[in-house]
Amino acid sequence: MPEELCWCFDPLPPSGARQGGDPAQFVFDPDVAALIRETLQNSNDQLADGCQRVDVSLRPVQVAGERLRALREALRFDSLRAHLNSVDVGRARFSLGLRALEADTLEMLWIEDRGTTGLVGSETGSGNFAALCRDRLFSEKKHAHAGGSFGLGKAVLWRFSQASTVAFYSRLASGPDAGRERLIIKSALPFHTTDDGLSWAGEGWFGLREDAINGTRAVSVWDSAARALAVSLGARPFSSSETGTSICIVAFGDPAAELASDGTALTKRLAAEVRTFFWPALARGRLAVDVSSQALALLSDSVPACLAEMLERYDLRKEQRELTTPGDVAVERIAVQVPERRDGRYGTTPAFADVIIQLAEDGDEDLGLLWCFRGPGMIVQRRDLRQISLAARPFRAILVCGEAIRDVADSSTALEVFLKTAEPPAHDRWGPTPRLREEYKRGWKIELERLMKSASESVRKHVAIAPDTTEGGPEKLRRLFKAGTVGGGRSESEFHFRELRAQVRDEAWHFKATVIPNLPTEAAWSTVVDIEFPEERGTGRTSGIIARATVQGADFDLVDGRLTIWAPPGTESVDIAGSTDRELHPAPTHEAAIELVIRSHAEVSA
Repeated sequence: MPEELCWCFDPLPPSGARQGGDPAQFVFDPDVAALIRETLQNSNDQLADGCQRVDVSLRPVQVAGERLRALREALRFDSLRAHLNSVDVGRARFSLGLRALEADTLEMLWIEDRGTTGLVGSETGSGNFAALCRDRLFSEKKHAHAGGSFGLGKAVLWRFSQASTVAFYSRLASGPDAGRERLIIKSALPFHTTDDGLSWAGEGWFGLREDAINGTRAVSVWDSAARALAVSLGARPFSSSETGTSICIVAFGDPAAELASDGTALTKRLAAEVRTFFWPALARGRLAVDVSSQALALLSDSVPACLAEMLERYDLRKEQRELTTPGDVAVERIAVQVPERRDGRYGTTPAFADVIIQLAEDGDEDLGLLWCFRGPGMIVQRRDLRQISLAARPFRAILVCGEAIRDVADSSTALEVFLKTAEPPAHDRWGPTPRLREEYKRGWKIELERLMKSASESVRKHVAIAPDTTEGGPEKLRRLFKAGTVGGGRSESEFHFRELRAQVRDEAWHFKATVIPNLPTEAAWSTVVDIEFPEERGTGRTSGIIARATVQGADFDLVDGRLTIWAPPGTESVDIAGSTDRELHPAPTHEAAIELVIRSHAEVSA
């Protein structure tokens, strides 16, 4: 190899400030699920112009014998070893890395995509290359629906390298270097001082030596030299018609595993996580994945296959109006009000999302979950709705949002951007984030809550069994569980409250009460307690705003701002206490009234 190839580490800055590693690595749980989410999301976001699908290959590779000896020489492992051996911060981890580099077999994991734009751009500044291989907390995404926006996801790559070293090999789809191949390797170490007495900020790169304004740096290796280095690491070279990016995690090791996994076990885990998080993209043909050169399918006996079949029926508009038998699918459209952005883009935008509900068989796997995704087709959140109703039939449900809906409208992009901004760096839920507070005006939290409440209500509408209120039904059951009745001592209620107290503290209502069924029963009973405000009745009143609650004398759960109580047989009363969410409904400073409302489940067990 040419002498110009070398490792170059950044020296300690003039301030002398030391860095104990990349804090972004601690944003994610160090498990295979996080690795799959972040890497496939990046590939999925970089679909090249003119391509219809992104193809990804996940390949564990072992390098040994003469090939390993040649690789160590080509990549100047002696130089990298000297830096690894000098790290004191996280010493145990980097000692594992040293042993991995010196072992008879070196474990690699290649994550290779085709049909993507590749690592376009200059060595520094704007572009995919600099964002992935140089910068921190920068993200280069082409579309509003792109998954990442923090520039944090890439940190998971170095977390899975025992030597904290990752190689990048790419063939570019556009720009002045379109059609060319490039390679660079980055080692993300903390501050360290080598045996020659020199101190280093931490990060180093392997590539062509280049003199820069502030010293020496390593830049990309190009064309035939890049290909030769990549092949020696175990990459599949690009054909003349292919573009994309191949990432090699050097000295691969799962930081969450107590014991090293063999190739078969790792392959199964990788495939399982791909199916779990990317079945919408796989089902719609936006993404294709193979693991160890085996094409990944949504197995007919797996949960994602059932969900993919639901999604297909949704796309083909093959749903029913009502759910009567297992396998039936219904679609419920829900309204979403996207709040106004501070920069004036979109304004307050009426949008909509779709909820797909399917009746299932008792005993099926993963029942009672709401799977949520938007444009890219990656599952962002799995919401547990198993307590949606004690009288619910077995079901599965999917929430399709933003640019993923089948009737994409102009407002879909506004919702897409809103939900993307509501995702934390790990992209594993929709909720409050610093960027939401910065970019959207007041009301964003209420709209997120309403989205999930509306989705839950849509599912409840189709799967809850209505109470039997015919004359032939049990009279005691009908009288005890009159759904939608109002508490507070009204005569028409089948429950009442005793010693109800409420006061405003810290901009929230704090309440206490005893819940009593008017009709004594030896059976177990359940009910739902909600809060409403009399002055809002008839004006789209606020409800579902209980933030915290405790119950004495019964089991309970707090779902979507409503308190569900399950009382054991013979329970004459239960004591409750709680407070409201001050952001959803700020308590007034003037005199006002609060009203506890009972919405009962039609369920009694002997």
